[in-house]
Amino acid sequence: MSAPGEQVWLVTVTTEPAEDEPGNPSLAGYFVHASPEGAIGGLRDAIAEFGIDDSTPELFEGEFEEGGDAGYHGSFTAGDQFVSYQVVPLTIQE
Repeated sequence: MSAPGEQVWLVTVTTEPAEDEPGNPSLAGYFVHASPEGAIGGLRDAIAEFGIDDSTPELFEGEFEEGGDAGYHGSFTAGDQFVSYQVVPLTIQE
């Protein structure tokens, strides 16, 4: 459990049809991690569920460093689904 003032990392993964079909994105998963490394690992695990396992940890770490405190996001197409992910730092409040 995190204490007030500590930073945690929220990871969200959404999917939607890759084709131009009406509809809203579906939340495929969300996770809260106490460290950036945990967030990267959780994101890699979530993306692997879509059959994408060739992304290296260094790729996400590089994106994370560039995003800094603003977090980072990305997207890709897997089969007939458009997958988006976002990693956002949050500060625990009382």
